Amino acid sequence: MKRKPVAILLAVLLVAVTCSVAFSSVFAETGENLFYNGDFTQHNGTTPEGWAIENANRYYSSTVSNTVVTPTGANTVVFTAKAAATGTFTTLYNTRSIQIQKNTKYTISYYIKDKNIPGLRFFLYEPDGLDRHGNAFHYEGPVNGRNIYSYYWDDGANTRIVRTEIKNDIVVENTGYKLRDSANIYANSMAYVEGTVNGSTQQLILTGDFDGTANGQKGTDQWVKIVHTFTTGNKNSHEALVRYGISVPGFAGGQVAVGGFTMLAEPVDVTLTPKVNNADLGYTAPATLSVGSKANFYAYALPGNEFTGWYESSAPNAKLLTNSPFYVFECTAGNASAALNYEARFSAGAGAVPAAGFENGYTAKQILVRFNSAKPGTYLNKHENWACASDSALTWQQISVNSSVSHGGSHSVELNTRYSHAGYLVPVTLKPNTNYVLSFYGLDENIGNILNVRVLPYNQTPYVKDAQGNLKINTATLGTTASPVSATGTWTETTVQFNTGSNTKVSVWFNFAGPAGVMYVDDISIFEPVSVGVEFEPGGTAMVSRSGLAAKNSQVIFVAQPNSGNTFAGWYEKSGGTLVSANPVLAVTATGPLRYVAHFNGYNKPPRDVLAATGNDGTFESGTVSGWSASYEGQQSFWSYFTPSNEQAYEGFKSLKLHARNQDVVLPLNSLRKNTDYVLSFYFLLPRYDEETKITSVGVTGSSDISLVTSSSVLASAGNIAAGRGWQKQSLYFNTGDTDHGSFILSYHSNYIAAYMYLDNLFLTEYTPNQTLENGSLEQSTTSWLGDLTPNTAEKAAQLNKAGQTGYQVVAVEPASAYTVTFRAKGRLLAAATELEFENPSVKNALSSLSFVKTSAESFQTYSYTFYSGPHQAVRLAFTALGNNALFGGVTLTKAQEPYGTVVEKVDFETERFALKHAVSAWQLYTGAAGNQNVHSGTSSLRFVADAAGAGAAAFHEAFLSQQLVQGVAYRISLWYKAAGAGAGNFAFAPDYTAQYNYGAVTAHSLSQGWQQASFSFVATGDLCVKPLLSSIAGQTKGDFYIDDITVEVSTPIVIEKNVKSSYCEELYSAVGNGSFEYAVKNQNWANLPGTATVVSGNALSGKQSLRVTAGTKYFLQIPVEKSAEYIFGASLRANAAVSGYVGLMLGQDISKKTDWFCDAAGNPASKIQLTDFSGKWQRGAFRFASSNSGFVNLVIVVTSGTLELDSVQLFRSDKAYESDPNNYTVYKNYNFEATDSNTCVINGGFGPQPYYKKSK
Repeated sequence: MKRKPVAILLAVLLVAVTCSVAFSSVFAETGENLFYNGDFTQHNGTTPEGWAIENANRYYSSTVSNTVVTPTGANTVVFTAKAAATGTFTTLYNTRSIQIQKNTKYTISYYIKDKNIPGLRFFLYEPDGLDRHGNAFHYEGPVNGRNIYSYYWDDGANTRIVRTEIKNDIVVENTGYKLRDSANIYANSMAYVEGTVNGSTQQLILTGDFDGTANGQKGTDQWVKIVHTFTTGNKNSHEALVRYGISVPGFAGGQVAVGGFTMLAEPVDVTLTPKVNNADLGYTAPATLSVGSKANFYAYALPGNEFTGWYESSAPNAKLLTNSPFYVFECTAGNASAALNYEARFSAGAGAVPAAGFENGYTAKQILVRFNSAKPGTYLNKHENWACASDSALTWQQISVNSSVSHGGSHSVELNTRYSHAGYLVPVTLKPNTNYVLSFYGLDENIGNILNVRVLPYNQTPYVKDAQGNLKINTATLGTTASPVSATGTWTETTVQFNTGSNTKVSVWFNFAGPAGVMYVDDISIFEPVSVGVEFEPGGTAMVSRSGLAAKNSQVIFVAQPNSGNTFAGWYEKSGGTLVSANPVLAVTATGPLRYVAHFNGYNKPPRDVLAATGNDGTFESGTVSGWSASYEGQQSFWSYFTPSNEQAYEGFKSLKLHARNQDVVLPLNSLRKNTDYVLSFYFLLPRYDEETKITSVGVTGSSDISLVTSSSVLASAGNIAAGRGWQKQSLYFNTGDTDHGSFILSYHSNYIAAYMYLDNLFLTEYTPNQTLENGSLEQSTTSWLGDLTPNTAEKAAQLNKAGQTGYQVVAVEPASAYTVTFRAKGRLLAAATELEFENPSVKNALSSLSFVKTSAESFQTYSYTFYSGPHQAVRLAFTALGNNALFGGVTLTKAQEPYGTVVEKVDFETERFALKHAVSAWQLYTGAAGNQNVHSGTSSLRFVADAAGAGAAAFHEAFLSQQLVQGVAYRISLWYKAAGAGAGNFAFAPDYTAQYNYGAVTAHSLSQGWQQASFSFVATGDLCVKPLLSSIAGQTKGDFYIDDITVEVSTPIVIEKNVKSSYCEELYSAVGNGSFEYAVKNQNWANLPGTATVVSGNALSGKQSLRVTAGTKYFLQIPVEKSAEYIFGASLRANAAVSGYVGLMLGQDISKKTDWFCDAAGNPASKIQLTDFSGKWQRGAFRFASSNSGFVNLVIVVTSGTLELDSVQLFRSDKAYESDPNNYTVYKNYNFEATDSNTCVINGGFGPQPYYKKSK
């Protein structure tokens, strides 16, 4: 998933209303063809009813044909040339005009078969209107440039420039060629069939291969579909009565057939800025109206003023809708136009800056400051509150009112004062010696410009004269911007804190510099500040009317909205946790700092991306994630940088480029909640600059740490991830515990100076999982499910009403486990298990290619899919409708006892999940019919083209090969391969680029012309992000070959290493109690030992005793171990004569069952230790293995003939290993403290030999 760009709007529902007001002026009707008789079924033989032909039967004869029909079967009008007449046209047009409405997307389509007539013309036009001089006109047919619906070209005489904001696409659908392109400034609602031939524009025939050149003129007399689209906005001028015309130029011979006209209307979202009663007191944010959705209306009082309510209109007696500044409007087809009249009202507060929005007392295009160029420094216009200053001549500078650009209301002040200072003399009296904040909104569309702002005493400018009369900088600054403000191209609030000193009035001076342009300022406020903030716990959203610094003693309104199904639990103080109010709308006078937290009760707690919620863009497409820094051994690095770059991208066009090798890269995580679950996920790319390049560590801490090495609060971590493997994904799960902040820390190493690393799709997902699947039946309600569900009790299921709607539940899972999801469904659905950051399931974002299923049955059917949880601690079980009115229910989630055989991923190249993004050209997707010899299964495979590879090795780097595995778990990776022909040579395949999991097996595989399978089994150790090596081999790969069905699956636990040398541990760490048999055999260590196994003394390996086992012994001892951990099992054996027996470890207790044993990479049982020498000498055997997910192993002793002796039986974690036995096996007896007297003393706590001591006499 690439969510691109990411922005979260906190929608707060306070009041939902329904108004029965007509909506025809807002949205258009949909569904029906707007052309009357567009299929020409009604006609008089030559002309369809409701249509006309201009110049009929003069240059062309016309016939309505039911034999020459469109591909959809519609009748056509066939024009057959009668005589050549250069410059003449025969035009077909509809006579029943069509009403064009606002806020609507129109799609016009029709078919044409052109037999040798070049230069057809298409027009959307108005038969009646006003010309460029304001005179009324009427034309039955189209007139180029004079009555065209939207037109841009000015000939200086007759053309009518109209609706230039409406862009048209007129497309030849057969080829995709655009006769009119909405991206072009001249995207008129008309087009000619013409193109470029030999460098000049010429008329062309409309062909099936049309491409705008002479090359695309081969497919004459073929049906071509034309699609003409355009979208109207919310302007009344967009409404019109229109017709559509097709003009056929006179030509000597040829024929054209036209038919199948359709015109469909589709409402589009309407964006409006709600009205305000006084734009000098406050402003509103743009709201979007969409039928069937909620429109969010937001009102913001400028600091010092107060919001008084949302009203139905500006009428004095208008109905109050709500006294909350945040209002949600339920938009329906019947009430949309009502929202156009809604008004936010404000009242002036004491001490607020008057006319802060430059509305009252200011007029459109008013010149506030202008100079006489003939007399530098002399004002031609001078407003009492505005001035200008510079250290050079003031001649061209100007300050004026702009009525087309504004932040709120209809005015802003335009500063054409680049490199000079524009001054605003604030018309309000302040307190002396008091801290204030200046706030204003600025807009500079010239990226590269910077702005500095200074606050000075009222009667001073930024310059003063010295004793010699020279200008110098005025140092009497009361406050200034901490650093220059960079132009962003959008309205941005800037604040400056200052103290008035002895002054009671101040002036504000704006100085912007850069390559070009003007800037705008609006909504200026000056106020005494108090700190205000709002937070919310999972289960709802919350907002505050002014966040950050608000005006002291002003009204601040907190608003909380629980999610559907939840309830509001109350406002609590951030510090101390005291309940403040149970009212979701809380108005407070800000006499001091305020920070409240909204609490909610209920199940509806959807995951959220914390980074996006705090204004960051983890996709790096339209922004970045702020706050990065780097340090080395605690010292900040000033040469490192972190910037969005288009050099590399996992998805989209950009990623974050890191230049910080050998540093600790730190991103503060400051918006966390205590005792909350999170997952930090990201894709990374680290090229292999040298042999040592790697990610040394990556993790999350629960404090403001700058290094994982020195941190004492690591919440999640990974490390030692090899470089040079293309894009890979990493997910870090953690719970915050008792902290509300932390750090994401990453370090990568390379000896190469210019070593860069790239991050993409960085998400920090907060989630609240259900511990088990809840309300899976969905028979009576949709409780515990999130999303767009509605209950359908008649069907005993949940219903998704529209295609694209999704219902889901976040469920906790055990890592490294296999699950099966079953459900019943009716209709078209996609059901999948996905990671938490994905809002809607898809083929691409399911956990694997096998962890989703599509349904299409017209009656209820039962479906299922499986998934492997891997490193994930929670998943999203989601259902998305692929059609309307889809139903599902009876959902179950079942965990398998063991995950063995579960597929982690199967790369079958069959869907868009495995589309090639980053592969070099030598690797290509191959598609054939089912059963094709070059496809192992399905219809697609991966092909390597040797001629495109060049001389070197070409590795396959796609991100979908990368898998996040679990340490200590055994996996099997396999693929099928075949050569395209004889002599293809070898190719490389291994579980990982570093060959650490080959376990001695070869990487090179010989290619032959039949399908073969290669596989490896391995145990994931320190490197948990594994990507298999798939590559050609320089000098060895001679020809093309195919790859298919690359499968990673969970294997039964395997023996990693046989004949381990370090086979001992300190007895303290052995999971086998009394493995040396030096202590009494009891049920606490060797439970239920049979009579055929006895402890004997003498000739032991170490110590004095060993275990003698005779024929007929079959003994099992279950031993607890850590799950999915790496262990060593060692034992010493001897026999004086041939013996058939062994000691070993098993998963189960059926010695004849292969899967009950720990096997080697080839799948053969390998967890037995047996004698090879029967001379009576002790032999040591040991093997290293990974334990299962069950949490235990079975120690087994079997002797079928002869006698076997055992000693030093040990089972221990591999990091506790010794090459030689570290134990001395002395049996210590507890000292009898009750027998001590004055003649004895005690050493070593009474354990072991004790000295005898007699007092001297």
